[in-house]
Amino acid sequence: MATFPAETAEQLLPIAANRALENPEAVFRNPRLLERGWEQQRQDRAAFIEFFGTDLVVLTGAECESRMKEFRRNQNDNEAMMAEWDNLDLAGQQSVAMIYDEDEGLGFFSDFRRFQAVFEDPDLVAHSEYAEIVQGYLADETVSLAPFRRCAEMWPNAADRVFAQVLGQSDFSWARDGETLLRSAKPGRFEPPPHPRFVPLNSRLTAHRRTQPGELPPIAAK
Repeated sequence: MATFPAETAEQLLPIAANRALENPEAVFRNPRLLERGWEQQRQDRAAFIEFFGTDLVVLTGAECESRMKEFRRNQNDNEAMMAEWDNLDLAGQQSVAMIYDEDEGLGFFSDFRRFQAVFEDPDLVAHSEYAEIVQGYLADETVSLAPFRRCAEMWPNAADRVFAQVLGQSDFSWARDGETLLRSAKPGRFEPPPHPRFVPLNSRLTAHRRTQPGELPPIAAK
């Protein structure tokens, strides 16, 4: 604990805001703030679905940036929330999926058309370029669980074939082995459990983050 004179408040605001946003686990020790964060995420996901018509959208990178700008233009926390995607350098990507998962929040996935194509036509996994995209998604800790779960849900029989080929396990069954595979490949996605992508701040810190959004997660005012 430390105290500071009142005249240093403006200098301390960015430190306080950054501490909260960089260490959300500390904020979410408060059950009320944890539930507030989940509620803000639910509201934002509902707004996303209303705007895009679905919680899974596949666009070119340039289209993704344009549509997200249009979507966020009507959001109250526009400036602060822009940080969720504007540092991803999406413009040059041929295909980007936006998946707004209930638990993991809004994620952006490059080269998703090729990843999805493997599940639509599992014969493609015999070609190295398609096997490599699945292997790359598995190996990359920044890629969440959502693409795997969504594609396996839409094409369950294909998922068995795809992972049997990629893993060299002829008897692989997504229904039986899928969660074990994900826990092994992406342990950080299970422990600690996911927390909201929205970190509640008080009104003064929220006002500061709106003018200085930086490269941190979206925020929600209490």
